[in-house]
Amino acid sequence: MRNEGKAGLKLGRCRKPSQSIKFKSGSGAAFAAPSISQEVVPLFEESDDWVLQFDLNFDGQTKNKPFPAHIAASSRRPDGLIFSDKLKKVVWIELTSPWEENLTKSYTCKKAKYNKLEKLVKASGWTVVPLYVEVGSGGIINDTWGRMCKALCMKKVQNKTLRQHCSRIALRCSYFIYLSRKQKERVAHNLVED
Repeated sequence: MRNEGKAGLKLGRCRKPSQSIKFKSGSGAAFAAPSISQEVVPLFEESDDWVLQFDLNFDGQTKNKPFPAHIAASSRRPDGLIFSDKLKKVVWIELTSPWEENLTKSYTCKKAKYNKLEKLVKASGWTVVPLYVEVGSGGIINDTWGRMCKALCMKKVQNKTLRQHCSRIALRCSYFIYLSRKQKERVAHNLVED
């Protein structure tokens, strides 16, 4: 899926804190002028050639697609890839749904799993924004969710809505697994509301 400048993305504006300017008075006393934050262009408005690849069998996407060879040669690929050839920037999202007790452990394992790929991509001259997100099987969402939303410059309303949907879907999936525990064959159900 390509963004060829036709899609108007309405994301929140990110603010980048600027460095305060430090001064010394004639008597030698040091003081700093208050810093003014600068408005930063949201990530996806920096270019018009973003390519999205997600592990879904939906809207032209396919599961288990290989990592783009022009970025780096790797057998591993995160759940979601968003990249721009013009900017040489890649954002990846890796989603995990562990038990709530294992949220931090899961984050550490995923980060270690993709550490080699991150180094490989950076070595080929690309900027990497790795995002690891954990949504617990009971619907609890780790603080890594906030990091993802901040990196993608999502508005608070978008963040809250998406967070609630993901939490509800995780609960529904866990409940479905519980109900299906004694069935020998898998039966497809609509777990996501249209």
